[in-house]
Amino acid sequence: SDLSNEISFKETLSESTVWGNNGVSLRWGRQWNEKFYTNLKLSGSNFFRNYDFEYQYQLDSTGFSQIGNIDFIQENRVDDSNLAIDHEWLISQKVTLEFGISGMEYRIHYKTSANGQVAEESNDKGNIGSLYTTAKISLTKKLNASFGIRSNHHEINQEWYNEPRLGLTYKINNRFNLKSAVGRYYQFVNQVQYDDPYNGIQNFWAFSNKDGVPIVESNHYILGATYRAGDFLFDIE
Repeated sequence: SDLSNEISFKETLSESTVWGNNGVSLRWGRQWNEKFYTNLKLSGSNFFRNYDFEYQYQLDSTGFSQIGNIDFIQENRVDDSNLAIDHEWLISQKVTLEFGISGMEYRIHYKTSANGQVAEESNDKGNIGSLYTTAKISLTKKLNASFGIRSNHHEINQEWYNEPRLGLTYKINNRFNLKSAVGRYYQFVNQVQYDDPYNGIQNFWAFSNKDGVPIVESNHYILGATYRAGDFLFDIE
């Protein structure tokens, strides 16, 4: 007897990612007098990423047929709005003081679905309020310094995160300048990576807090120089 079976196997794979950014900004400024200037800014932006993975297969043989389907959808959206008011005060020919306040609101949506069933969904909201000031001082004709601090209040954690900064520039001549800076920085919206069983490494954006995604902090140390040659400016850091 003939025990051979005709077997056919067909599969299709469809994968798509759509992402983008939108932003808008409005600014109003006024020079109150020769030494004091105010700048008011209202801005908003969003980032979106929609990922769709679909895999289908069909197996046919004599007296046997099987059809399978795997569908995975990921949605991620980050909306932020910011209101800031900045001031610049020319205290003297050698000292300038910049200071201001800002308020930032984040709204983050994340959702994953597998075969039509929602696997995970979150809608996070958080506010960051900031106070900041910077003093710029001409120490000598060739040496300038700037130092300041930015304090950020995390609404969910109910904590302040301070970011001190210091910068120095030294003018060797009209063409050549040296510069250095040091500062601490915090990031409150961060990218999370995970290993999906179907699609490998995936990522999404989330709002940081104590009990979830950690707040990223880093110390920056910068050394550099600028050199002007005719119409060209070379900047190395």
